[in-house]
Amino acid sequence: MKKIILPLFALITYGAGAQFSIVPQLGMETFRTTIQSGDFASFSPMGQQFTPSLAIRMAYRLKSGQGAFLGVATNRQAVAFRFTDPQNALNSYTAAAKNLQLRLEGGYQFTSKPIALRKAVTTTSIASRYGDRSFGERKQGCARSRCSGTRSSENTSARSVTKTATKDAGLYVSIKPSAGLAIAPMGSAMETETKNGQKNYTYRAGWGTALIAGTAFEFGTRDQPKFIVGINYIRGLGNNTQTVTTNELLKPTTTTFSSKTSGFNVSLGIPISFKKKAAVIQAPPPINRPSYRGRCGQSKLYQL
Repeated sequence: MKKIILPLFALITYGAGAQFSIVPQLGMETFRTTIQSGDFASFSPMGQQFTPSLAIRMAYRLKSGQGAFLGVATNRQAVAFRFTDPQNALNSYTAAAKNLQLRLEGGYQFTSKPIALRKAVTTTSIASRYGDRSFGERKQGCARSRCSGTRSSENTSARSVTKTATKDAGLYVSIKPSAGLAIAPMGSAMETETKNGQKNYTYRAGWGTALIAGTAFEFGTRDQPKFIVGINYIRGLGNNTQTVTTNELLKPTTTTFSSKTSGFNVSLGIPISFKKKAAVIQAPPPINRPSYRGRCGQSKLYQL
């Protein structure tokens, strides 16, 4: 499927004059997951979590700057909260971060016009000389006029100007705000295991679907982007509510657990762009005028 999708995106991009880019990213994520129950106030069993992250984001941008993005990133925000007594879970529990998994990201992205950080510089040198364009084969010195008599003449070749330019492409930054959704399947949110005649509960706190929004800053020259620095805020949607029912002295007791997760992501990426190249217009070749025989039988050659 990937062998079909990527060439298809590139073909659509080429035909529409838009830009398709792939950005591998390396960064750091921080999450904080809190758990709340009817028997105790919310608290964070793992505190602030820090973990490295790897991601790849594919973006499709139109000439107007608007477009869509789709990406895959590593994720480790979920917390496994284990306890044996639901009513006393706050005082007797163990917690551990869930194993590394992948999340899918997708949404809308806008790219602003480039903002110049260093203006482009053009250096031009002009040199004048004679002999580039010849309007006759005349030499400095004596020359005959009208087949008789002599007079002093100078080289009357046209003056030509040669320009040599060295262009500095300059440095720019574009602002790329984006917003979308992230999906990270968690599986069963509440698990029960009986060991040595005692029930052990595991509540998986975290999110399965989250809102992701942020801003990236694209730095580059007029020719191509060089690197992208991105900052994103991630917040879980919903509170992952789960209930546990126990029987104490033949009296059923229900305990409710819920959780909230939010965090930030900072990343650095190197973009790989696929863009339709502009047509190159070549200058027409020089026109050579044929020679003709003037007065006194002398041949003269005109060139442009």
